[in-house]
Amino acid sequence: MDKLNITNGCCRTRLRCAPARRKAGRSAIIIMKPLRIAIVSFVCCLSLSAEESIQSLNNSIKRSTLLATDISPATSVTSAKIQQITMAPGVSAPRHLHPCPTMGVVVEGEITFQIEGEKEKVLKAGDAFYEPANVKIARFDNTGKKHATFVVHYLLSKADQPTIKILKEEKHQNKPNKTLHTNP
Repeated sequence: MDKLNITNGCCRTRLRCAPARRKAGRSAIIIMKPLRIAIVSFVCCLSLSAEESIQSLNNSIKRSTLLATDISPATSVTSAKIQQITMAPGVSAPRHLHPCPTMGVVVEGEITFQIEGEKEKVLKAGDAFYEPANVKIARFDNTGKKHATFVVHYLLSKADQPTIKILKEEKHQNKPNKTLHTNP
């Protein structure tokens, strides 16, 4: 433990008292200034290294926004379920809805997608889709000549929530004859 030298009014600890700092004058400032510069330089180097690392990653990783949407209606998501689904050529999903917000990306093939009351969209590999909760899906059909695969994400408010509700079938034009039967 450092001892204080009370007799001459100056301490002999690492941190000097006011009289010792005045006595040391510029020497204390001269010692502290390089230390501050070194600390600032070190922090800047760390920052540059982190920025350079991020820049290096950005050069080798490409990010593309496939879908940006509001969740409607607003919900409290407590769990999620992700499924990969493959449909044979000509297969149609039955008219349905999801009791939770649902979104996905087509991995391969071609899907004709239609939310009831809206215009049909043809989705190809890399295209994303969003199905709001409790909104009827009129078409989700593989209208291509190959298998269609997509990955779907269900945003659930409870883990055991069903992900799909099949609705009574209504015939509509241009719908292929085969129907995909799913287990909820």
